[in-house]
This record gives sequence, structure tokens and C-alpha cells, in this order.
Amino acid sequence: HLNTLHFPPILKADGHEYHVNFDHAVDVQHIEVDTFRSSYNMNFSGFNTVNRKDGLGAEFIVGRKEHDVNHGFILDPDAFYAHQSNPNIHLPRFFPVTAIAYPKQKATADQVIDGAELEIAMFDPYRQDRVKVEGVDYPLTANYSAPYGLWLSKYNLGAAGYWSLINKEANLI
Repeated sequence: HLNTLHFPPILKADGHEYHVNFDHAVDVQHIEVDTFRSSYNMNFSGFNTVNRKDGLGAEFIVGRKEHDVNHGFILDPDAFYAHQSNPNIHLPRFFPVTAIAYPKQKATADQVIDGAELEIAMFDPYRQDRVKVEGVDYPLTANYSAPYGLWLSKYNLGAAGYWSLINKEANLI
């Protein structure tokens, strides 16, 4: 879990500085982040199919911090929501991102290993599926099923589905 409300613009690890660039992942650029994890080795044993694509980059999931919303009893929902967005449409809890690290300035492999400044560009795989590096066009890697799988796991909804199949009398919903 991250110890910040927004993703930090600079990450430091092992003597390296990584500048994080969310210009290509605008949906997660300004959200309050509470989860950032790799989706590369997540196990989705209950899924019939996992929708992912091989390519350049590393697959991650960014989790939006949740806020409890309690409107209490609303006497007139039409009037209450008249000047607000549809109350039945919510921002997603988890977003897929693809990360690509590269030197901020042209550098050799030895310079990168010795600590050249690196930038990590985050991409929204729903909005961009290819990237140019040194003039060559590459497909971006993506895991489109990972946010949904993490959501099911976090809220134990996969287990609720199994229990409802086993014991139909249990009122789970």
C-alpha cells in the first residue's frame, strides 16, 4: 500500500531516481491512490479466460482510495440528484496501467546501470495500445482482466458466487 494520497512524482530506490509520468494515463493522474501492484503474476484460477496482451512494458493495477458515502434516507431522489451526476454510475475502484521505464536523456546501458535519471511513463491500455520508442512502433502489454479480478478478490465476490451455487437458500444479497 502507498503511504500517500496521490502517486508520488519521484520514486527513489537503490540509488536511482524514477520520475513518474502519468500524461498517458489521465484517469489515474489525480485520483487518491491506495494500491499499486503488479498484475503480471496474479493468479486468476477462477476465470475461464484472462484478457491480456503481450507487448512492451510492465502490467500494474492502480487502486483508487474509497470514501464512505452515506446519504441516509433521501425523500426525493429526483430533486436530490437534479444537479449531480447519475448516482448509479461510479468511478472504477481499480485501473490497469502499463509502465515503461526509459532514461530521461540519451544514455548507454552502463550509464543507466550507474544511476542515470529514469522516467517511468504510465499508459492507460484502454486509451493507447501502441508506443514509439526510438522511432519504432511497439504494442503495449496490458492485462484487462486484472482490475476485475482484484475487485472480485477484495470484496470476496467470487466466494459469494460459489456459495450461492452451493446453498441457494442462503440470502447473500
